Amino acid sequence: MSLFGVVLFVVGFGMGWIGLWIVIQSQGGVFALYHDDVPEPTRNRLQNLHKIMLYVERNQRVTHAEIERLAGVSSATASRYLEELEEEEMLEQVGERGPDVYYRRPREHF
Repeated sequence: MSLFGVVLFVVGFGMGWIGLWIVIQSQGGVFALYHDDVPEPTRNRLQNLHKIMLYVERNQRVTHAEIERLAGVSSATASRYLEELEEEEMLEQVGERGPDVYYRRPREHF
């Protein structure tokens, strides 16, 4: 891989984590992921968002059903997580409806 390719990869990878960092910071900082003073629902949500993004980094994509299993949440909660990650431009939906729909990092992050 050329130096340019490595730089593009590092910048793209960093941009995804910057978005997650912004979400975490808006909820009380990285310590909110595991700190006892943070309300449990908020801490669980942030931990699950972190799990989802780590999964996407390893697998390049995630489905709604995978989020339900990965985070142990309902379909409605998985939908809220996906909506939040899309609003923060950390994930984009590929496909319109049905079982072929999946989510990945936006193209500008590659």
